[in-house]
Amino acid sequence: MRSKYLVRAVLSILALVTFCLIVLVRLPIASLVPWNDYQITATDIDRSTVFRGEMYLDLATVPTLGRVLASWHWCPGMQPLTWCMELQAIDLEIDGHISLGFSSVSIWAASAQLTSLLPIGIASSLASMQASIKIEELVVADLSCPAGSLEKLTASAEVVDITFFGSSLGDANLAANGSQGAAEARLIGDHVAANFESSSDLNYSGVFAVTPTPELEPLFNQFARPGAAGEYEWRASGRLPCGWS
Repeated sequence: MRSKYLVRAVLSILALVTFCLIVLVRLPIASLVPWNDYQITATDIDRSTVFRGEMYLDLATVPTLGRVLASWHWCPGMQPLTWCMELQAIDLEIDGHISLGFSSVSIWAASAQLTSLLPIGIASSLASMQASIKIEELVVADLSCPAGSLEKLTASAEVVDITFFGSSLGDANLAANGSQGAAEARLIGDHVAANFESSSDLNYSGVFAVTPTPELEPLFNQFARPGAAGEYEWRASGRLPCGWS
């Protein structure tokens, strides 16, 4: 008798858990995510759920992106909490896989196409370029402090048709790597070069160098002095923000 009651109790608990999971996954995603914590305004298109959805996102921290169209569907593999996602914004398209943990996020097998610098607020009349970006893997351990909890980063990019005030600066290649909270990115091109480094304590430093074409030299001479090889350098350092504000 006792074993019969125990079996009934276990079955009842399993049924209750299953019912709760069904209710959870059928709830609209707009009510499940604390969008305000990430300074995002979300507009659901058709009652999006955890399994599949489509929404418009307005990011207060990056207003130049405009309204971002996000779509996703559940595509579990080695990690059950995995989704295939696509993002479309002004002159920017991203697609890839995203896996979620308790407070972590992993992005892998992702690619992005950038056709102008408008998403970061730079008008085409000032500067422009096109980039094809590949993210092999990006792992952040704590979403509340992405910059300080970087566990792994492997990414690369091909940058073409770089122009500045209408003058061509050729092409360039970017490689970025990171682990244990530290990251490094190097850009090497025909007329441009850059290096960026950050540490687990959120400190960063970077240098950007341009070897201008003859048409641009008079403009650059107004702001800086050239180095021995005719390059113009700008350096920056500081501290990365931990959160989203």
